[in-house]
Amino acid sequence: MTETPLTFGTAGLRGPMRDGPGGMNVDTVTRATWAVAKVLKDRCLGGSTVVVGRDARHQSDDFAMAAAEVLVAEGFSVVLLPDATPTPVVAFAVRHMRAAAGVQITASHNPPRDNGYKVYFDGGLQIVPPTDRDIESAMAAESDLASFLAHAAHNTLAPTSAMPRARRIDIVPPYRVMRPGWLVRELAAPAIASSVRTLSSCVG
Repeated sequence: MTETPLTFGTAGLRGPMRDGPGGMNVDTVTRATWAVAKVLKDRCLGGSTVVVGRDARHQSDDFAMAAAEVLVAEGFSVVLLPDATPTPVVAFAVRHMRAAAGVQITASHNPPRDNGYKVYFDGGLQIVPPTDRDIESAMAAESDLASFLAHAAHNTLAPTSAMPRARRIDIVPPYRVMRPGWLVRELAAPAIASSVRTLSSCVG
């Protein structure tokens, strides 16, 4: 019987840490990250900055590294937060650094046996429909994804000397000095850029 893959809910994936498409593992993280990269490219954001963070759950560091490596391999400039970080810090980092997206490896309030994958897009806001459905559709695009996974199976995803490397930046100090209410003030200001971009907008 075919196992049902994890699906997006509340801006991300969550599930038990085990093998298979219905569990949180490096393969699931690789698939999800490739799909995030595809959606960003479809919105003319290829090569943009993406922030990757993690919590302190088991395997979160492995999953964060896998996500960073996939994004670098897909041509993005990656900021990999160096230590376990609360989820709001990643949202702050996306907006503070004017990044196109952020990924936080966390399962929030789920049981300790679980882990998860949370996604933020423009402005540090968690994704909402239809973006989550777009990512799921990309994960289901077997031909393109299978080609990427086949390449990854025979080639290390770690950056080579010819590829940009993920940068490690400690974003906690600027986060700590922000006064209460910073997010309300930021969201009241004009948006950095529209979170909905069409492919035609970047076709000359």
